[in-house]
Amino acid sequence: MVLFFSMRHTFFEDLRNDAITGVAYKNLQQKKQILTWFVNTGNATIADLSRELNASVPKVGELINELIADGLVKDYGKIEAAAGRRPNVYGLETDSFFFVGVDIKHYYVNLGLGISAVTSCAPRKKCLSI
Repeated sequence: MVLFFSMRHTFFEDLRNDAITGVAYKNLQQKKQILTWFVNTGNATIADLSRELNASVPKVGELINELIADGLVKDYGKIEAAAGRRPNVYGLETDSFFFVGVDIKHYYVNLGLGISAVTSCAPRKKCLSI
């Protein structure tokens, strides 16, 4: 009997690891860039993210798959393309993030809590219903 164990760490485990270096550190930074892109810009294809991150399509695909496995990113399906194969669009998983704001004043503290507003399609692209 042969047992295989996965040594893959989740995004949040890597985020808390102060000893992370080398390729693992670079992968963590690129995952942060992908999540930041989704928060600030909206959903995107792997090709879009590849251009923005200046990374290869296979590398971005690998990072996206890891973020999907962590429950942070979702595949929202195919979008229409002018020609060729229809690409998949990816974005933040619904309810995967909460935003907390703290405003400390001299005599009081303001707290704000928000749930991520996730759309199912990139704003510049026409989505297909499959």
